[in-house]
Amino acid sequence: RQREEAEAAARKEQERLEQEKEQERQEAKRRKQEEQRKADEEKKKRLEEIEARERERADREAMERRRQAEEADKEMKKEAETRDQRIKASVEAAKKQQADRAAANAAKEAETLYADMPQPDADTAAATEAALKAAGARPQVDLALPAEDRGKVVFLDVDGVLRPARAGTFDISTDGDAAKPDTSDFFPAAIKALRHIMERSSPRVVLCSEWRRSETLLKALEEIFYKNRLRLWTDVTSKEFKLEKGPDAVRCFAERRAKEISDWLHKHEGEISGWVVLDDVNLSMTDEAKKSSGKPTLMGPHHVQTWPLCGLTTGNAKTAVRILNGALINKVVVERPVAGQGGKAG
Repeated sequence: RQREEAEAAARKEQERLEQEKEQERQEAKRRKQEEQRKADEEKKKRLEEIEARERERADREAMERRRQAEEADKEMKKEAETRDQRIKASVEAAKKQQADRAAANAAKEAETLYADMPQPDADTAAATEAALKAAGARPQVDLALPAEDRGKVVFLDVDGVLRPARAGTFDISTDGDAAKPDTSDFFPAAIKALRHIMERSSPRVVLCSEWRRSETLLKALEEIFYKNRLRLWTDVTSKEFKLEKGPDAVRCFAERRAKEISDWLHKHEGEISGWVVLDDVNLSMTDEAKKSSGKPTLMGPHHVQTWPLCGLTTGNAKTAVRILNGALINKVVVERPVAGQGGKAG
């Protein structure tokens, strides 16, 4: 009986020890879970802090870019106003010098055998000048550019390249029955950069901008080219392609423009030795869908993308010249703000 009692006591002690061990295991497991929970919370908190700092940094950079773009826009407008003032002063000075020379020549001729001949009729001359102006005639201007190389082509956009790309794209001012586009926001630096391309590689210009769809806009653009001694475009891309509808408006726009350029190149196959596209829309996004075809016309290797609020820069122009001369260029794609995707007219 004593042995049975001893065995019962031993079993009871064994059960107690096992219960204590189980309690210790449960406690260790609970502590481990608690530590894991705290570690997860700490990690989540650190990630949230990192994300908050990244968002704050991105917001600061975006604000700084907007500020720089606004300052660049203001500076370019100021430069344009100053240039117009200088041109106006130069024109007035030239007119005065011409009038002085004309008076001196008239006084000198009065002493010659031709002094008795009638003087030019100012009214007739003014009427002739007005008639020429009404007929669209322009005086010949020395562009000071090398001869055009018709084997090289620049496909030129306007909005986002020569002027800011904003919602609404351009303003029309009316005076009586006449409508005239407001071209005061063209970038002087972009005009200078385009002339750099013409001076260095002398390509012909093919207009792919939406401005080609309006005679009024084309005349305004021609005036800009004329004033800045730029060689006029020799052709425009087709206007027959329809803009397909889709969830991504920018991609649909890019695909149509890529088709228009490819169509022009196909029609002039064998004539072109080098070509480049100046556009603020990323046309290379259309290349992936073309790679399955036999001989795709890829935009990426020939595309110089501009920043829509700054336009064509000297760096862009130098890249374009290298592409026209056959160099392979590693280009950076410009990410456009989402809010601006709906306002492209180019």
